[in-house]
Amino acid sequence: MRLKSFFSEFKTAISFLSRIRIDGDEEISKISKVPMYFSLVGYLPGAFYFLFKILIPTFWGSILAMTIGFYFFDLFHFDGFLDSMDGFLSQKMPSKKMEIMSKGDVGPSALLYGMLFVIAYVTLFWKTKAVAMFYMAVFGRITMNFLLNFSKPAKKSGLGNVFYPYDHMNTFFSLAFTLPLIVHPKMFFISLISSLAVATTCALVSNVEINGYTGDVIGCANMISQLLILFGIYILKG
Repeated sequence: MRLKSFFSEFKTAISFLSRIRIDGDEEISKISKVPMYFSLVGYLPGAFYFLFKILIPTFWGSILAMTIGFYFFDLFHFDGFLDSMDGFLSQKMPSKKMEIMSKGDVGPSALLYGMLFVIAYVTLFWKTKAVAMFYMAVFGRITMNFLLNFSKPAKKSGLGNVFYPYDHMNTFFSLAFTLPLIVHPKMFFISLISSLAVATTCALVSNVEINGYTGDVIGCANMISQLLILFGIYILKG
């Protein structure tokens, strides 16, 4: 019975974190368990990017991999990054910042830092070894677990409030799912440290800027963590 529940919850997590629609259990009690599987879901984009880099190890292959992979796995996280840049850098009151973020318009900060992010991400994606894709995708997503541990929702509604109050055991299980990646210890610990650093920073900044996290901040933390992990592994391994 527990195995059946595991697969149901995991399918719900896949549907929640990607455009891949699988019949799962959408009850609130099950949705609250989705964070337990954040890192496990990360193996799906990790495997997709890994295979693409193996099969088409060129710059244009990397562009194609990102174009397809972002559509299915990362585009809404990237949208959270753009909204967060616009909100946090707007020099407004917290309530106004959240209003800017909730509108989803692409402002000057989103345009500038979104372009810089994509340039850096594409470059590192292309130049980093294929195996790094697993670390990037898996630890990028566990960053969201750490952020949920370190902060609280900025408002009483919306995606950021879905997982509150947060069950800290979700982080324990999500971290356990990363253990197969310890096969490369240096990459594992670089990824883990990067993930913790980004989650801590995003929690501190969002608490100052908007008094907590939102769904946009959660997605933003994931994307920044992925970029930092790619950079760290590139410096380590090339």
